[in-house]
Amino acid sequence: MDQNKKIKNLQNQIKINLSDILFMKVNNPKVKYFSINDVELTKDLLNAKIYVSYFNKEKEKIYFKEFAKVKGFLRSELAKRLEVRKVPNLEFVIDNLIDKIEEIDKLIEKSNDK
Repeated sequence: MDQNKKIKNLQNQIKINLSDILFMKVNNPKVKYFSINDVELTKDLLNAKIYVSYFNKEKEKIYFKEFAKVKGFLRSELAKRLEVRKVPNLEFVIDNLIDKIEEIDKLIEKSNDK
């Protein structure tokens, strides 16, 4: 299998499985309602950057700190579901994509109003 295809496939598996674990198995409501938007794996498959966002922007940064408490649990649950020799280290990052899209939309509206 092509290395890029293997990485993309594993990224997708991690995204789907982490979303399911967060929704079904995590009892912490502060973490439960984060959405996993994207997963980036390093080429050696040892580290995964998980981009997340929360439905409530005001509480997002406060609740984001809770990931440190469940990170080990998430990784161990992921190990049960993935068919890999070593589960990547998980690094959670707040995804600013939605904010950037909103800013671009505002700029476009402004330029259209002129």
